[in-house]
Amino acid sequence: MLYASFLRPEGIFDSLFNKAAAFVTRGNFCHSELVFRWDDEERKQVVERVKGFSDLRHVNGPVDVAVYVLWGDRVRYRILGGDTEFWKFPEKDTIKIQLKWEQELNCITWLSNQIGREYDTVGALLCPFHWRKEDLAYDRYFCSQLMGCALKRQGYLTYVNPGGLSPNSLFAMLKTH
Repeated sequence: MLYASFLRPEGIFDSLFNKAAAFVTRGNFCHSELVFRWDDEERKQVVERVKGFSDLRHVNGPVDVAVYVLWGDRVRYRILGGDTEFWKFPEKDTIKIQLKWEQELNCITWLSNQIGREYDTVGALLCPFHWRKEDLAYDRYFCSQLMGCALKRQGYLTYVNPGGLSPNSLFAMLKTH
């Protein structure tokens, strides 16, 4: 199962910068990420099909995996299951994304090929102005742009420019989907 998770400028995201980002993009959120929840059989299929998720080979049973990019960093993934906010499954502001299993596999496969790509600082700063050309993939990503590309590639989102999506505009779009 796939979820879109949206984070407010609270807790580990509580900073003046994140509060400004939420304000400028006219909403409550400063960050967004995709979270996959797989049972043991699904996890095994992902390990067989997707390169780059070697940490999943050492997990038994169900698993939650977040794919994300933070300001100034690179696209990464993390296995959830810890006690702190960053390491546990998000408890609020999540939206369930209805994809067929094959689409979900295609989505995580594509995302695995984006791991390590740099953060798109200019794109993030200018996304409210929709300056970036529409595409299905970019050399760099900001959080909601990465999610928009992943979901558009699966046919879940149509008629959207991922380069112009803020976490707030993506949240509004997915809420009405």
